[in-house]
Order: sequence, then C-alpha cells, then structure tokens
Amino acid sequence: MAVPRNALRKWEKVRDWALRLPGAVEEHPWGETVAKVDRKVFVFLGVDDGSHPLGVTVKLTDETAHAHALACPGAEPAGYGLGKAGWVRVPLEPAGAPRYAPEVDAWALPLPTIDGQIVRRSAKALARYGPDFRYRHYAAVRSLPVALGGVAAVGTLVAAAQVPPLRRALSARLEPGDGPSPEKRARSWFTVRFVGEGGGRRVYTEVSGGDPGYDETAKMLAESALSLAFDDLPPTSGQVTTAVAMGDALIGRLQEAGIRFRVAAVR
Repeated sequence: MAVPRNALRKWEKVRDWALRLPGAVEEHPWGETVAKVDRKVFVFLGVDDGSHPLGVTVKLTDETAHAHALACPGAEPAGYGLGKAGWVRVPLEPAGAPRYAPEVDAWALPLPTIDGQIVRRSAKALARYGPDFRYRHYAAVRSLPVALGGVAAVGTLVAAAQVPPLRRALSARLEPGDGPSPEKRARSWFTVRFVGEGGGRRVYTEVSGGDPGYDETAKMLAESALSLAFDDLPPTSGQVTTAVAMGDALIGRLQEAGIRFRVAAVR
C-alpha cells in the first residue's frame, strides 16, 4: 500500500527545503522524522511509510502566516496541546483515504494511532527486527461503500468534537460507569492480522481474542504487571516498550490467559 506519489513528492520537497536551512539536521525521535536547529524541532514531518496520512507540522507565531496556514484544506491546530503555542498541522494527502490491499483482499483505512510509533520504537531497540524494518497498520473493510461511510462518519465526529455545544452533547450520551453489558461483551471479539514480508516470503500471523475494549485489555494490563513482577526479564531502564521490557515472556502469559497467537499462512 504505497504512499500517494503526489503527496510523497510534496513531503520530500518540504524535507529537502528544511534540511537546506543553516544548521538544520534530521533526527528520528519516536520513529518520526523531524528537522532541528540547535537541538530544537522546527518542523515535524511524521512518517512516510503509509501508516499515517502525510503531513507537516510547523510553529507559526506570525498571525498572518498562522491564519494563512489554517486556511489550507484540512489544516488544524496541532494536537497534544501544541496548537495553543502556534503549531499547525497541514496535511499533504486526504486523511483516511481508503486503499485496496490485495494482501488481505480488503479496503484499508489508515489508523492514525500511537501503535505504529511504539512498534517502530521497538524495532529500533531490538536487533531481531532487522535493519530495514517498516511498519504500518490499517482497519480492513471488505466493502468500499462501508469504508467510505466510515471515513465520513469519523470526519463528522471529529468536526463535531471541535464545537463546544456539540462536544458536550456527545459527552452526555454516556454517563460515567455506562458500558456494554456482560452479555454484549461475551459476544464481542477482535482479530488483528499481520502481513510480514522478507527474504522472498510473505507470512500471515493473527492475534485474536474476546471483547477488546474491556476483557482482553484488562488481561493485557494484568499480565504485563505480573510479568514485570515475577518473570526473569532482560535488564532495561527508562521508557521502553513491552517488546523490549517483556517480549516472549508476555506473549506466553497472554496465551495462557486465552489470547490466541498463530501463523495463519506462509507464501
């Protein structure tokens, strides 16, 4: 699932321009590309592997430049509170555009969550991922109309959340403590399929289980705590990922707790 060529060309032009500035250097914290001068980031370039829509994030303190940037289609104040300091994110491709993925015979919608950053951080810390490891993840939908409807629905919710009265109305739909019944949770399930390519082979693996929002998440948290407390783990320090801190020990615990890991196919 290649990145759209037009968007990639724009991204490369911005990157090249930024790195030509005096004192500019490229670094890759959190698995993303940034440009710095004197150890300070002046542009976030994200990732170019297709896991997130391409875009750039810059800080604009000049009111005219800031307003001009926000007038670009899809532009918005940057997340994580950076928008309050003048940072603006400008997309270089349509967010959430579905793409057909022949590997899984489905339409793929990018999932702009933190998971990809965590996987790439593990890959940098662990040699067994190899020197050319790349990762991206999507929601797979069989029907194109359903995929397009999902994009529209998410866009509508995101837009509504920016309007205080609508945001309050959405928040009021569920009271604290509300949630699915035990019967509904018992009927829920999840499946994540990983498609790995390398050495001339393609390997399909699956992780699956029951209700992901409550039951299986609770298992993952509890088993992680037990692994940290009782398993013989490699020495680590600082902020590390679960793969670095626990790795196979955690997988074994999750399997014993009922979460399934299997190789589905090798081609």
